Amino acid sequence: MRRLMAAGLLALAATLASTGAGLAQQACDTYQVVRGDTLRNIARTAFGEPDYTQIYRDNRDAIGRNPNILRIGVILEIPCTGPSGAFAQTGAQGDPDQPPITLITANDFAPYTDEALLDRGLVTQVVAMAMLRGNPQGNSEVVFVNDRAAHLETLLPRQAFDASFPWAKPGCETQGVLSASELYACQNYLYSQPLLESVEGFYALAGTGYDDAQTYDLLQGATICRPEGMSLSYLEPLGLLPPNVAMKQPENADDCFGLLAIGEVDVVALDSRAADVVLRQMNMSNVALQNPFLQVIEPLYAVIHKDNPNAQALLKTLNDGLERMQTTGEWASIVSQGLRQQAEVIMN
Repeated sequence: MRRLMAAGLLALAATLASTGAGLAQQACDTYQVVRGDTLRNIARTAFGEPDYTQIYRDNRDAIGRNPNILRIGVILEIPCTGPSGAFAQTGAQGDPDQPPITLITANDFAPYTDEALLDRGLVTQVVAMAMLRGNPQGNSEVVFVNDRAAHLETLLPRQAFDASFPWAKPGCETQGVLSASELYACQNYLYSQPLLESVEGFYALAGTGYDDAQTYDLLQGATICRPEGMSLSYLEPLGLLPPNVAMKQPENADDCFGLLAIGEVDVVALDSRAADVVLRQMNMSNVALQNPFLQVIEPLYAVIHKDNPNAQALLKTLNDGLERMQTTGEWASIVSQGLRQQAEVIMN
């Protein structure tokens, strides 16, 4: 089944990679949306950079709550200046005759990556801006493919896409035992500088003993749930992989918490920020409790297959862009804004 899905994704990849930007747009003018337009491409054409925040804010009533869905025919007011204060530039970012560098991520990982979020998630925005800051004349785009496992198993090895994010990095030099997939990742992938640090938490029902266990040894013997395609590397040094525990890996975090609610799993291992969003949506914030004693800080990275002929250049672009963003404070601004938006969602 996975091979059939991966084959379909490869066909989809070719189609997505060939999708072009909309018609030319100008600042201080109106623009009528046509088929294939995205706010990112409209911003890139108007201002030479893909940050569409100002366009969305000025047209929120016309666009609606989801900035990633544009209705054909809607009239947009294009601001006179872009987010960096630059006036409109002629043409799109980069050489239009060259195919863009394509980076892939997946939905259902709020607040980090999700097409329903403003700027498609804070890590998506960090990566997009790092590519721009690392090579202002470059041409890149982010595509969402929800089968996360296929990113590393099929799509990047076959060079259907150039990079994927966000991923944890196995302990290639420090981890005692590597799974087959982790060993493959260590041998075949390059990792960017960290994009962000996640806080991996452990969630359980109140009164089970797992909700307030003070050592990881007390989780041994439990059934742990973690969504398919998410790294298990940080669980190995904690003694929380089979045979010490039973593992279930459904498609998404909602399924994990659903299994927790009916007692089919004992613990959900998930990034705490992502868990906050899911539990809020499922009305389970007072049901599934985060263990206050057990958590792991896990850096998240972009990954590039070593067989990609542009691997080193792409890695340098990403890392240079991240360094510039951290120096100027842009990285901190994006992260703080994304986390603030998440907190507002949780409070409302």
